[in-house]
Amino acid sequence: MMGFADGAIRITPGAREFTSKADSGNDIVRAFCPTCGSGIYSLTAGMPHFIFLRASALDDTSLYTPQLAVWAARAPAWDVVPSHLPAFAEAPLGN
Repeated sequence: MMGFADGAIRITPGAREFTSKADSGNDIVRAFCPTCGSGIYSLTAGMPHFIFLRASALDDTSLYTPQLAVWAARAPAWDVVPSHLPAFAEAPLGN
């Protein structure tokens, strides 16, 4: 996931959104392509001025590089966080 401030990116309307509770207790909206079901973005009440875009939704994935890892405690053994990246066992600030 890639976090962007409100207004920093434009999302084309049409995604299907589903709301549930995050581990923090905040509402989280997850949006999916209505045709293929691929995840596109998430919104959370815990960080209301951000949109979290799935990197796989980008046309050009070479534009960005990872800056940190969240929920690292839940990563599978084969998904090793590079040692130079800050890593959080869960979400930073408990969000």
